[in-house]
Amino acid sequence: MSGWPDRRLLDLIGCEYPIVQAPMANAGGIDLAVAAIEGGALGSLPCGTLSPDEIRSQVAEVRNRTSGPLNLNFFCHTMPSDADDRAWRALLQP
Repeated sequence: MSGWPDRRLLDLIGCEYPIVQAPMANAGGIDLAVAAIEGGALGSLPCGTLSPDEIRSQVAEVRNRTSGPLNLNFFCHTMPSDADDRAWRALLQP
């Protein structure tokens, strides 16, 4: 990318542009990741809701379609078991 002042991240990841496609669980997927990679960005697969077999299958599909940089995104937090979400659920009621 001409004019970008520091290419270290671009060179490390192998991207053309300093853009990371958001890995949106249940919204993003193979087509979006491939489009981002083909456009010069870092494509991402949302893996937090997928089984290991689904992850392998999706990665294989991306790799069959393109060879650019791919990010696999996982959830890394633990939800508290005693969370009280009644207030926001009530707020979202029709």
